[in-house]
Amino acid sequence: MKALKEAKRDRKKTKNIKHNGNISLDVAIEMSKEILGTCVSVGCTVDGKDPKDLQQEIIDGDEEIPQD
Repeated sequence: MKALKEAKRDRKKTKNIKHNGNISLDVAIEMSKEILGTCVSVGCTVDGKDPKDLQQEIIDGDEEIPQD
């Protein structure tokens, strides 16, 4: 929601909101790295890999980002 620059809303009062907008691939990758950080915190792996290693692979460009 922050990336789409939408105003905050009360989820209890406002239902069935459809979002529109566009974010860059760079923003999507940054959000993915944040999600990987959460995986580190809860202790899970991603595709059998350590999330920290996967984050570094994304930063280094070793992990291919699918275009589909």
